[in-house]
Amino acid sequence: VLAVCAYAVIAEPRPPILRATVMALLFCGSLLLGRSRARLNWISAAAVVLLVCDPTAVFDVGFQLSFVAVVGVSYVTPALLRAAAAVRMVAEGTMHGRPFAPINPKIAADAVPRMYMLRRLRHAVWWFAASLFAVSVGAWLAGVPIVATHFNRVQPWGPVSSVVVFPLMYFVMVLGFVKIALMGISPTLGGVVAALLSAVDGLLIRVVEIFASLPGASPAIPAPPWWLVLFHYMFLLSLVWRFRSRPYEPQQDSRPLDRSAPALR
Repeated sequence: VLAVCAYAVIAEPRPPILRATVMALLFCGSLLLGRSRARLNWISAAAVVLLVCDPTAVFDVGFQLSFVAVVGVSYVTPALLRAAAAVRMVAEGTMHGRPFAPINPKIAADAVPRMYMLRRLRHAVWWFAASLFAVSVGAWLAGVPIVATHFNRVQPWGPVSSVVVFPLMYFVMVLGFVKIALMGISPTLGGVVAALLSAVDGLLIRVVEIFASLPGASPAIPAPPWWLVLFHYMFLLSLVWRFRSRPYEPQQDSRPLDRSAPALR
């Protein structure tokens, strides 16, 4: 809780920062009180708290994008992962009574002999890459109608650029906090971290400039009509509903049991 409050004080008090702070505090409170920790409860409670403090924030594009992106990551991303896993299993012929269940690297690792290390590594790499890209696509799909409505633009390269920019942004944030902590202890070490931070920050800016210079990076479009925005979000809702989490249902084998077969050990 103290770390979250310190971050909120240091960072600029914009809607994404305030939303993340309120959600983190509510999560910590739910842990202490032993209450439900459903994601939708955190998001809704954070929106209510911010709107009570400033009702006009609902018209702020930063407020809208912040909450819509979180909803997209929380619900659209898992649906995209399950859809991708279903397509992958159909392509490999490994459905076997488990429609639309995500491939878990740990389960896959236990299901194959330990000698197949390459296959286990392939599953793990595929799942990590798919998860990283699905997070970017989920946030982009949730926010693209709002961006198009307010700015009359769309960013087709957004999901790809986010995958590349996210690791660099993570290192910038970590190095920034390390620099703040070290400057009061050892200015020499703080200077070394500051130089490394400057290099990573320069690389981040360069990557953003490269994506901004790509063809069709931010084409101008007319503001979408309300019915198209409604159709877009209804499509996302149907996607989330179709590929929602389902319990495992093993396939029923109607063949008679062969009593003469040796038992597996």
